[in-house]
Amino acid sequence: MFMNIEKTLNRSQRQEGTEPQIEISDITPEDRDSIREYLEFEVEHKFTIISEEYQDDISGYLDGFADFRQEQISNGGLKTAIARNQSGELIAVAEVVLKDGIKGKRLHPNEAHSAGTLVRPDQRSGGIGRQMAEKQELIARQAGKEFMVCHISSKNPASLRLRINRGYQLEGIVSSEEVDYEETYYKFRKDLKQEAQDSKMQDYITSVEDGSLNVVDVIDQDTPEQILIDPDDEILAKEALDEDYQGVFFIRPEDFDKQNIISKNLIVFEKK
Repeated sequence: MFMNIEKTLNRSQRQEGTEPQIEISDITPEDRDSIREYLEFEVEHKFTIISEEYQDDISGYLDGFADFRQEQISNGGLKTAIARNQSGELIAVAEVVLKDGIKGKRLHPNEAHSAGTLVRPDQRSGGIGRQMAEKQELIARQAGKEFMVCHISSKNPASLRLRINRGYQLEGIVSSEEVDYEETYYKFRKDLKQEAQDSKMQDYITSVEDGSLNVVDVIDQDTPEQILIDPDDEILAKEALDEDYQGVFFIRPEDFDKQNIISKNLIVFEKK
């Protein structure tokens, strides 16, 4: 058995002059060599975890796994994009589930699921995660989907920031009945007709600096319509979601010119 989770570890903001030149392409059903290669890449970087029973024959496991993935791609249930650098090395992988039941994902006919994005560790923080997320959304649109959904760990601030700041709405918490996650995972959804909303960052930063946007520790009738919540505070986040708030942006201490404005990563929640 294997486990595959949203594990992008990139900054969502493009760093001026540092974004690498890469080639992003779709894997075709016929290209089994590339399917095998990207599965090896996932195992190497611990994105796919191979259970103990297969450890004595990892190569055989990967061969069987590649056959299985090839069938899913052939049937149109899964689409995989890969990125290579100028030397032709595989440096990133992104999967999109397009049919209900593939990889255990429950989907409505108008939904696609961002099933995972992995960027090679030495290539992170340069904008590749953003480019792969854009590719996933393009794949979903080309398949006629209206929404992209994903599950992201509360312990993965880079992915939280990447998705929220691209217009994904935090709309719920993944229950243990749905998926066997060991930590808190948030549910995100994006209307694929929307544009990324990085331009709102300055508005939120200004609101924090002038004191009109603040961290709260309780949700009640006096709670403002725009608030900040620690992504690790699952209980408070759930209370906010139950009261018709949505997570709409992700900010970090390093987003501010002045020091000590905030001491940790925070999610902006707004009343619907």
